[in-house]
Amino acid sequence: DLTYQWLKGGISVSNGGNISGANSATLTIVNLLAANAGDYSVIVSNPAGFETSSEATLIVNDPVILTPPSTFAGNPGDTATFT
Repeated sequence: DLTYQWLKGGISVSNGGNISGANSATLTIVNLLAANAGDYSVIVSNPAGFETSSEATLIVNDPVILTPPSTFAGNPGDTATFT
């Protein structure tokens, strides 16, 4: 029977927020945040011992707004649409 423990920068990862699977074969991170960026590895163990994987680097690119929305001036009851 195999057990798993995911690490980020050598520190154990915990389930919570946007992270699940910290103790399973698959670590899932949804809605990536800049704070999730880093080096991930996993320790796989069984009664005979354990092995630690090499690290995989996760890079999170911050979104860039190239053109800000235009200013809109309207009257009560008007509809404003921003894209």
